[in-house]
Amino acid sequence: MKRQKRIKKYTAPQKTVVVLPPPPPRKRRQWLFRFVSLILVPLLFFSILEGGLRCFGYGYSPRAIIKHTLEDKDVYCHNYRFGWRFFPRSIARHFEGFVFDTQKSPDTYRIFILGESAALGVPAPAYNVGRMLEVMLDELYPEIRFEVHTVAMPAINSHVVLEIAKDCARHQPDLFIVYCGNNEIVGPYGPGTVFAPLSPSLSLIRASIAMRSTRTGQLLEQGLQWAATRRQTPLHWGGMEMFLEKQVRYDDPALDITYRHFEQNLRDICRTGLKAGAAVIVSNVCTNLKDSPPFASLHRTGLTEAEKQTWQALYQEGVALEAGGQAEQAIEKYREAEKIDATYADLQFRLGKCCQAIGDFQNAGDCFTRAREYDTLRFRADTRINDIIRTVANTEQRTNLYFVDAVEAMETASPNRLPGGELFYEHVHKNFTGNYIAAATLLPQIQQILPVSRPSAESAPFSEADVARLLAYTEYDRAIYWNIIYQTFLTQPPFTNQLYHTQTLEEVQQGIDAILADVHNIGLNSCLRLYRQAIANRPDDWHLLTRYCAFVSVTMKDNTEIEAMLRKVIKRCPYQPAYLQLASVLSQQSRIPEAQAILYELLELNPNVVFAHIELASIFRLRRDYTKEIQHLLTALSLEPRGLFDPYMDLAVAYDNVGDPDNAIQTLYTVVKLFPEEQTAPARAFLAILLFNRQDYRNAKKEIQTAVQINPDVRKNPAYEALLIQLESMQIQ
Repeated sequence: MKRQKRIKKYTAPQKTVVVLPPPPPRKRRQWLFRFVSLILVPLLFFSILEGGLRCFGYGYSPRAIIKHTLEDKDVYCHNYRFGWRFFPRSIARHFEGFVFDTQKSPDTYRIFILGESAALGVPAPAYNVGRMLEVMLDELYPEIRFEVHTVAMPAINSHVVLEIAKDCARHQPDLFIVYCGNNEIVGPYGPGTVFAPLSPSLSLIRASIAMRSTRTGQLLEQGLQWAATRRQTPLHWGGMEMFLEKQVRYDDPALDITYRHFEQNLRDICRTGLKAGAAVIVSNVCTNLKDSPPFASLHRTGLTEAEKQTWQALYQEGVALEAGGQAEQAIEKYREAEKIDATYADLQFRLGKCCQAIGDFQNAGDCFTRAREYDTLRFRADTRINDIIRTVANTEQRTNLYFVDAVEAMETASPNRLPGGELFYEHVHKNFTGNYIAAATLLPQIQQILPVSRPSAESAPFSEADVARLLAYTEYDRAIYWNIIYQTFLTQPPFTNQLYHTQTLEEVQQGIDAILADVHNIGLNSCLRLYRQAIANRPDDWHLLTRYCAFVSVTMKDNTEIEAMLRKVIKRCPYQPAYLQLASVLSQQSRIPEAQAILYELLELNPNVVFAHIELASIFRLRRDYTKEIQHLLTALSLEPRGLFDPYMDLAVAYDNVGDPDNAIQTLYTVVKLFPEEQTAPARAFLAILLFNRQDYRNAKKEIQTAVQINPDVRKNPAYEALLIQLESMQIQ
């Protein structure tokens, strides 16, 4: 046998491998426990809590647009409770009203106008820019079904507008028109707000807003309203007066934070519309320059007492010269004061007035602009805000994003390029002419965007008179809205703190008187014809129908026609004014159960309607159900604690009727404290009777005597006269 050759195999040296032992089971369990404890358990708890709250019906829809049923038909409309996400519920502002079908027809062109009270058209939403655009477009393009929805709200800013834009984007928009910027400082999360405070982190602000969209967040927010951190937040709407203690200087570092937030919010609003397939128009924001003095002024920081005294002396000399008609000499004094402190807003405004008086309109405009910039109650969009708007429109580099220069249009339409009372009611809210100019400026840009090349209806450009005819804007309406401005704005702080305030009130009152004289001269029948012609042209226009009913109810008292039209309105839109008018009409006809049902239907939509609660209180008073009367009066007065004299008196009487004189007396003392003395005679006289019944003769005598001093007609009431005689005959120390 052959010997087999042995082959020695090579064996590589073995390497030593160090194998780490597995982590102890206990350490793994610790990490797992931490993960579950810190993430999964809170998520599970939140999910269960959120689901439970929704299951039991707690909370409200956070959407700006909600589904609603009208005549067994589903539609989308405004959510009266949307504002609860950003304001305490008792003072939350709400949308005016809009409605559209759940299924968009192919021939529909849907426009959303986003913004604040100036976009809404306060005090006359029936004649705002959106309404004007709608009638213009309808006349020019009858083959297109235009929907122009003004999804705007008073007191909000870009933080809120962005949330509204997100909701509008879900409903097949064709065009967004964005007009906002006046409330960036005073609105939620601004440095001059009395609502949600400013945060340097936009992400934190948005997380807070998102949290409030959940039922859990809403529950937490309700709880926080009772916490110490919420005590500085007002629980009653006080108008612009609420912000008097929230002055912000032009150089406050918080403004830079606000401007950054505004720019990012505006970019995201535009991107939201574009992503939804809509074109977007952004407009800069117009303000009243020459006829709206600053609301508040502060001296520059670092001003010494000696400098301040010198400044004050020069300023007062200038004021005296200005009052004497010596504008040029006043300018010299004001310029000297300006060298010491140029940032006092009232000084700049006075300079502007004097420059205007001598015909130096360029310098007048510069001074008026500086007065706005230095105003420490910042209710108007400043130059930086408008610069940001233009920058966003020009730098986004996106198709279907357009800029409209409304400021230039207003200046062009104003004498000497100084926008003022010709176009505005007060500081930012445009009158009919101002809104017309804004609409006429937007119209050509909209026409370029539309999917049709030219109007099918050839016509000359719309005049202001044409639009007034189509919307039935009468001299009667003009007087009504100027009176609203006079009563609810100009006679209240901070307007009462403005320069030339007395002169402004006199001029406005004279203007109202002149309008009423015109109404008398042309006759109410002329106004009535204009309304009926407009309704014949737009029979389903619920804004127009509601305004017509308000006119007829005052001038003609034709309840049958009014009721039919108001019922038609609320079948088309859950519009708050229509509900209130209809309830009033039914009450006048003694159809109390129907009126009550209408009011409760309205309160289901919006629980915070003050006058619905007052009307229900009167219904229960007629039924002698004083307990329910008290409940509704207390709710009304919790929502509107100032300015409602009669409900306080009714509440005192109701307390007395249920045998609760202590609360009746306390209510009357509240009246004496809240209202001007000249209004308090009825309260004091009734208070005297209640105090007399408690044998508090000394205070009873004091109150009845004071009541008679305020208004001697109190003695015409036999009960009060007898009480006065009896108390004066008693020896009371």
